[in-house]
Amino acid sequence: MRGRLVGGPALNTCGSKYFPGIFLDNPRGRRIAHTWRLPIKKAVSGFIEWSPKIKSIEEKWVRRIADHGRRHGFVPVETAAVEYLSTLQIKGEIEKEIYCLTKPGSDMSKDLALHYDLTVPLARYVTE
Repeated sequence: MRGRLVGGPALNTCGSKYFPGIFLDNPRGRRIAHTWRLPIKKAVSGFIEWSPKIKSIEEKWVRRIADHGRRHGFVPVETAAVEYLSTLQIKGEIEKEIYCLTKPGSDMSKDLALHYDLTVPLARYVTE
């Protein structure tokens, strides 16, 4: 593998600085950026990171369950990960469970939020 040193800090979309890195050519001809001394100390808590071995086991089980469901007449449905904030706020006591996606200076009625479970998206899908 050949490497080429790249200097100077660059900004990603979140504004964190990456330090100089090396671009390595892999066997397929694609360039892979390798950086070191990233200012990230640890993973975000509450999110699972699986190794390739564990992820392949999970995918195998999901595939088996989906195949079994299809044999019995079920079809897969995938809804959006976000809903309108106003839809999720209808039930008032769950305000602390809503993660909002807002655009600075936007109209609050158009703000989006990550849904906390699949009840609202499924109900919306069935009514449509």
